[in-house]
Amino acid sequence: MISPPCKLYSQLQNLSKNKRETKPELMHQFIEEQAKAKRLLRFAIELCELCRSLNLKFVFEHPYAATSWQDAAMIRLLKRADVHFARADQCSFGLRGPEGGLHQKATGFLTNCQRWHKS
Repeated sequence: MISPPCKLYSQLQNLSKNKRETKPELMHQFIEEQAKAKRLLRFAIELCELCRSLNLKFVFEHPYAATSWQDAAMIRLLKRADVHFARADQCSFGLRGPEGGLHQKATGFLTNCQRWHKS
């Protein structure tokens, strides 16, 4: 199971974009955090590729709407013939919010396990 931090790939990052752009210290911090997030994402993708090369199975998980799915290295992985992408809502698996009600949370899963492809 591979799941790098997704905070910097969240659509919520757009909410504070204007604030960052008017405060250089916030923009500098954001750029540093974004670079770290990209290194971690690329490392996770390398782990997926390593698993493929060693004939090991992997599952990569990130929010469905995350911008990480548009990363160039991720796009190459998504195009692999032996890799399958699926979307699932976490409420199907019992995810609950702070109030105790079911929480939808659309999530993307990427795997090279044939048994999971057909589930």
